[in-house]
Amino acid sequence: MKSRSAASAILPPLALALLMGWSILLSEGVYGFRPFMNLEAIILVGLGTLLCLWTAYPLREIYHALKAAISRAGAPDDAEAERYSSILRFAANTSVGLGALTSLLSTILMLASIEDVSQVPRRLALALASLFFSLVLSEIIFMPLSRRVRETAPDAGSHPAHDPLSGGRRHLIALLAAGVPLFSCFTILWALEVALRQSRP
Repeated sequence: MKSRSAASAILPPLALALLMGWSILLSEGVYGFRPFMNLEAIILVGLGTLLCLWTAYPLREIYHALKAAISRAGAPDDAEAERYSSILRFAANTSVGLGALTSLLSTILMLASIEDVSQVPRRLALALASLFFSLVLSEIIFMPLSRRVRETAPDAGSHPAHDPLSGGRRHLIALLAAGVPLFSCFTILWALEVALRQSRP
């Protein structure tokens, strides 16, 4: 059993978040944070992931999984470690799925209500923000915590860790979800160009 401090579960993701924030600040300034101030995306992805978790697992087990991932003690035995790890892997996959769903929802609403083409880039950035939040939850929080639970199990070194749900599916969903609004944006621009050509004498 590998004992690790709770700080090692909190500080690295926090440092990575600060690095991303610093990168945005250096490249775009304070206004670079505007596309990420999407309260609807945060609620749908964050709260939606919790509700889906609650549907699949009891709240008590979710709490114990998070506690085992963060605490120094970890899971009491291998069976509990695998159970808690599967809960966190489910959360990682669910968050990406909800991010993709929220991006599609935002794209549908954008295409249905767009009147000013100049607003397309801003609406597109808002649609992609939900996918960004879901990837942060999945790849920076839930998947590392899932691995951490297995590593702190009593017999963690006796057998290699195995993920029944590989990251390939999550990444494919993310790519497809990002492709839909981008394709929609290019379609709008192409249609606008065709309309302008036809309007010329």
